[in-house]
Amino acid sequence: MVGCNNPKIRPDYAHIELMKKCIANDIVVIASGCSAQAAAKAGLMDKSAKDLCGAGLKRVCELADIRLYYTWVPARRYFPYDDPCC
Repeated sequence: MVGCNNPKIRPDYAHIELMKKCIANDIVVIASGCSAQAAAKAGLMDKSAKDLCGAGLKRVCELADIRLYYTWVPARRYFPYDDPCC
């Protein structure tokens, strides 16, 4: 999920509500940008957010011990090419 806030809607509201509906329907969400910030501020990137999931996604999260949301960041932007770890 990617996108910016819309001045016609309360900040973060659309992102958070859409994410909650997705996870309630067992859909894993990958977020970036404003959507990821909204998820983090709402606590949706915590492991405790699995309580908002549908039964299938909640079970997967418990078995794999994973968070619901992951953010994608281009590696080149943060790590120089000569860094031995990359």
